[in-house]
This record gives sequence, structure tokens and C-alpha cells, in this order.
Amino acid sequence: MGKKTLAVVGVVVSAAFIYFCVENKKDAIALKCNAQNVIHKMTGDQTETTDEPITEVKEPSADIAKAEVKKSEPAAIFEKSDPAFGMTVDDVVNVVGMFAPGAKEGRLIHFIDTLCSRKECLNDLRYSDDIKKIGWDKEMIQLIQYMLEAHVEKGSIYVNSNILHIEGKIASEAEKQRLDEIITALKKQGLQIEDKTVAAYEQSGTTEAVEVASAIGAVPKKSEKQDITEIDKTAVAEPAAKPAELAHETLKEEKKAQMPKAAVVETPVVKEVHAEKPAPNVQQMAEEHPTVTEKSGDLKKLEEALVSQIADRAYRLSEVGEKTIDRIAELLHARGAQKIGVSVYVHQGKDKLVNMIIAQKRADILKKALRKRGFRDIVANGAAAEAGSDRIEIRVIK
Repeated sequence: MGKKTLAVVGVVVSAAFIYFCVENKKDAIALKCNAQNVIHKMTGDQTETTDEPITEVKEPSADIAKAEVKKSEPAAIFEKSDPAFGMTVDDVVNVVGMFAPGAKEGRLIHFIDTLCSRKECLNDLRYSDDIKKIGWDKEMIQLIQYMLEAHVEKGSIYVNSNILHIEGKIASEAEKQRLDEIITALKKQGLQIEDKTVAAYEQSGTTEAVEVASAIGAVPKKSEKQDITEIDKTAVAEPAAKPAELAHETLKEEKKAQMPKAAVVETPVVKEVHAEKPAPNVQQMAEEHPTVTEKSGDLKKLEEALVSQIADRAYRLSEVGEKTIDRIAELLHARGAQKIGVSVYVHQGKDKLVNMIIAQKRADILKKALRKRGFRDIVANGAAAEAGSDRIEIRVIK
């Protein structure tokens, strides 16, 4: 019994000793453990575990990723067409134009509305979101007022592709100087000017007017000593660099030289050649070209066919025209076209203003048709053709 008692006493003493040691050393042990945790965090030990809950990080879905990309990317900017405007000044004022919707509240449209309420007008103004804003409305109002107040004979103005064309017969030198001032103001607004006005106050020995050389802004000087015929009571125009005594003979020679040229203009070769060509057979073309190829001749044929598929002064494509546009779109997509240029030229008579407006409207119709087929960046312009027949040109810009 004595040995068992001693064993029990030994166990109790050992337990008491261990408890005493743990109680005295627990603070030091805790401090050492904290120091090891700090070292692990500083060295980036990936094996360390914590009691904090672990949250799973999921990759964004494809729809969310696309939405974020669209937000980060800037919105695509498509080039708009320049505004078109034209007016003929006569007993009846003919006004046509294509503007941005905001132009309805602008001063130019307000001025035209006021003018047409006091004078007989043929008003055909249209609006589209694809048109740029006007930057020359104030100066254009001044030009219209000038045309009305100066009583410019057969006066007409039209703007297309930022080029302003002015025509008419001016009665006095003072009115010409006034027009030059307005032209200078319009040039400051970014317009290019084609001044084809004629000076009725500067004539030769006949009643024909001499065209004003507006490109250099010079007005011919009046001759100081020269015989005046009974037919012409006005001063005779002479070149500034020549003596007065040579002016009369020079004008006679110029007149003789111009007479045969006028006869040539009556029968232009281009019209005769075009008249002999048969109209393009669209159905036959479709059978001969069932598929679109990379040949440049294919696009040329389609352009020629497309001209006849927009009826005269009708501003929509026929059913055959829609199919032609489908084939043109396939060809352009095959070439990887990103930016397209559309040019329409119309020559249906002597009225350039009407030709220009018809051409611009047709260009806009083709632009809308190509947009429906996936093309967003399109530059469409219409112009009055100087000679020849109507034509359409579609090209890849980029």
C-alpha cells in the first residue's frame, strides 16, 4: 500500500508542476504565435488559414462583359451629309432644301416661311437626321435679301457639298460690290463659291453681257476714249493690261472665236453616244451573274442598272432596284467595306438647281438602302452633272 500511495502522490505532484509551468509561460507562448502569424502575412504565405469565411470569386458572364465593353468604348460617329439648299428668284420663288430637324426652328427657315407668306412660292423643304447643322444661315439670308432687292434677272443660288453656286444678271457695279461683300462673309463660314453672275452694266459692242471674273475679284475698267455705237450706250469693257485703242479689236476677235464654239455645244458628243446605247437589261444581268465576284466590272454594271431603277423625279427604289442594292451590298461586304461613298449625278435639263436637288434626294435614298443592309458609315452627295447622262458612283472609302 505504501508504494501505491507514493505513486499517486507523484502523479499529483507532476500534474501540479505542469499546470504551474503552463500558467507562467502562456503569455510568452501567445506572443510568439502572434509574431509568427505576422511574418507569414508579410511573406505572402499561401498556406496560412484563417477563420474568416472564404467567398468564391466568379468570372463575369459574357453578357455582362459585352455590356462593360460597350460602356467603355466611345460611341461610333458616322459622318453626316452636308445640307443642301437652293432658290430661284423670279415671279414665283422656288425654294428647295434638305436640312437637319433642328433647322425648323432656325432663322433661315423662319425667313423663308415669312417670305412665302408674302410672295408666291414653291416650297419643298425636307428634314433628316442624317444631315449636318447649318453654319451659314445668317449670311444666306443676306444673300437672298440681296437677290430680291437687287432684282437680279434669272437669279438662282444653290448649295451642295459646301459649294455655293450663284447665277444671274447684275444691273449695276454697286450691286456687284455688294454681292462681293456677301460672298466674302460666306467664305468665312467654310463655303466654296462659284460666282457665275453676269454684269449687264459692262457690255461689248453687242447686247451680250460679259461674264464677271469673280475668281480674282476684279471688275474690268471702263475705257476712257472709245467710240460708242448706237446699239450699245454703255461703257465698253477692256482688259486692264491692254491699251484702250486695242480693246475694241480684241472684243471683236473674241466674239468671232466664240461663234463656232456655240455651234459645237448644240450637239454634244456624249449625249449622242449615250443615246445609241440600249438600256441595261437587269433581268439578263441577273441570269448572267448569279453570284457576286470581285471583278470591278460587276459594280459598274450594277451602278448603270441602278440609274434606271429610280424613276424620274420619283424618290424611291423599285422592286428591281432593291434587288440590285442587295447585290451591291454583297459585293461591298465581300470587299470588307467599312466606309462607303455614294455620288449621284443628274443632268435632265438646263435647270441645275432642280438637277442638284433630285440628285441629293436620290443619294439619300441609296444611303438609307445601304444602311438597312448593315453599312453605317456612308457619305452621300448629289450634284448636277455638267453634261452627259445621269450616273451613280459607289466606292469604298475605307
